[in-house]
Amino acid sequence: MQVSKSLYGQAILETEDLKDSKIDYLVELAYYKINQHYNKNNNYAVEIVKTEHLKDKTKIEKKKVNLYTDNENKTNYILELLKKNKVTPIGLKDIIIELSLKEIL
Repeated sequence: MQVSKSLYGQAILETEDLKDSKIDYLVELAYYKINQHYNKNNNYAVEIVKTEHLKDKTKIEKKKVNLYTDNENKTNYILELLKKNKVTPIGLKDIIIELSLKEIL
């Protein structure tokens, strides 16, 4: 199996995005497209990495979900939705399930 991972896009959680929380530090989100090659077949996955820049340390949280599709256009569409809505790792699985129920996947 060969795996390639590429950065699709990034987002920053602004102060207004965090107004309901007590977070007063920079939070970055990175969205990755993962292409898993099995023999002659492709399978895509997505990963979100959240980096919190605290005063004395950096905290990183990751979540990866297999999409079970070989369609790169669908994968890009999903990544764009995730980025546009600034989805964090904790919400990734729920969003993918909801998209599957709506038959987008």
